[in-house]
Amino acid sequence: MSQFNNQKYDDIFDSFTTKYQQKISKEILKSYLKKIQGMTKGIESAIFKSKDENIYNYLLIAKAEETEADFQLSIDQNNKIELINFKRIGGSEPVKNFV
Repeated sequence: MSQFNNQKYDDIFDSFTTKYQQKISKEILKSYLKKIQGMTKGIESAIFKSKDENIYNYLLIAKAEETEADFQLSIDQNNKIELINFKRIGGSEPVKNFV
């Protein structure tokens, strides 16, 4: 959360699996995260919702008033990110799935 709020997108990219990094460029990831940052104004808190195998589901409470986001995160056995996905951001159009 602090990396996102502090716009440390390079650090976020570096925390992904090699396989994920090969799917998406750092520049595309930065563009996507900047768009989310603009909608949310940052993340204030996260509430764990559920876990299904290695996919964790959270409700993120944004700093922007009355804005929440459904967020999925998949972590591999080495604690590297395999997937991030903002499924919905309250008060906005559904965000296109990001692989």
